[in-house]
Amino acid sequence: MKDVNLNSHKILYGFILLCLISSTLLIYNKLYIREGLTNNKSNKIVLMGDSILKNNVYVGKGKSVEDILMEQYDGEVLNLAKDNTTISDIYQQINSLSNELNTNDTTIFVSVGGNDILNKYVYVTKDQVDVDNFTVLYQIYSGYKNAIRKIREKMPKAKIMIMNLYYPQSVKYLRYRELIKKWNDLLDEYTAEPMNKINDVLDLSINMTDINDFALCIEPSETGSVKIAREILILSKE
Repeated sequence: MKDVNLNSHKILYGFILLCLISSTLLIYNKLYIREGLTNNKSNKIVLMGDSILKNNVYVGKGKSVEDILMEQYDGEVLNLAKDNTTISDIYQQINSLSNELNTNDTTIFVSVGGNDILNKYVYVTKDQVDVDNFTVLYQIYSGYKNAIRKIREKMPKAKIMIMNLYYPQSVKYLRYRELIKKWNDLLDEYTAEPMNKINDVLDLSINMTDINDFALCIEPSETGSVKIAREILILSKE
C-alpha cells in the first residue's frame, strides 16, 4: 500500500512539473513573438534636411523629433538632418545614403528649403527684397526639385515623404505667410505629378498651428516635436 501511494505521488509530481514546463514555454513563445513584432529592424526611417528634423539644441534632452522617434518607432531611425541646412547642403546628406537603405522598407522624410527662403527673404533688409515677388522663390524651388530628384534616383525603392513649411505664429513672420503658402502650393503640385514618384506630403502647416509649437519663434519646440514625430510615425506605416 505504501508503494502505491509513493507511485501516486510521483505521478502527481510529474504531472505538475510537466504543467510548469508547458506554461513556461507558452509564456516564452508569446514574449518571443511580441518581441519580434515590436522590433522589426528591417523597417527604417531616414530623416534628411534641416532643424525641423534636427531640433535637439532647441529643446530639452530627450524631447527632440529624433529622440521621440528613437523611443517610439519599432524599427531603425537614421537622422542625417542638420541645423541650418540649405538645399545646396543636402547633397552631402544624399551622398551619405547607403545602398542598404534602398528597399521597400525604408521611408525617407525630407525637410529642406526653409533656410533658403529665410536667407533670401527674411535675413535681408526690407528694401532688398519684395515678399510679394516670387521670382527668387521659383529659383529656390528649381534647386529643390533637383535635390529631390537626386534622392529619388539614388533610392528608387524607398518611399519618399516631403515636408512643407509651417506658419510661424510670431508677429515677426506674418508678412511672409503668402510666401509660405506659395511654397507649399508648389510642393503639392510637385507631389501630384506621378513622374516625380513622391509618396506624400507631411503637412506641417495644418499640424504646427499653436504658438507653443515653436521655440525661438521659428524652431519646433517640445510640443512641436511631438506633433512632427506623430505625423512621421503615421506616414511611415502607410
